[in-house]
Amino acid sequence: MKRRKSTPRLADGTVPRVGQRVVTISEVAEQWGLAHAHDGLVHEITRLLDHCGLVECGPRQIGMAMLRLAPTGSDVTCQQCLCWHARLSKWRIEAEVFRITRDLLESLTNLVDLAELRGSLHEYEAALGIARAAIAKARGEA
Repeated sequence: MKRRKSTPRLADGTVPRVGQRVVTISEVAEQWGLAHAHDGLVHEITRLLDHCGLVECGPRQIGMAMLRLAPTGSDVTCQQCLCWHARLSKWRIEAEVFRITRDLLESLTNLVDLAELRGSLHEYEAALGIARAAIAKARGEA
């Protein structure tokens, strides 16, 4: 007979989810010999590692059993968590700019190639118009 795995939970019985704000429990940290891990800060769960009973708060991993939910409405006070969110936002923006630039370059190349093949000034002007619109959109002017 197989044993069912229980759902990993925080020390207060809450099922952890990405985005939850949590705090460490000093008694548990001391019991585990990790008193230094209790920092009194509010962390935000950025990833679940429930196969090993850990959560990631920014770049840091903390045992679920050492955490409880932070009071409702608590702001994140952990500098690592705040920097992690800023870094993730920057990476998302950079990835989007890369995709837009790649797609724009591909479209412009196709349009210019088409205009050159047809030898039509009208298609070439249309390609320039599309390029200008795309550049304005990328700059947030559109």
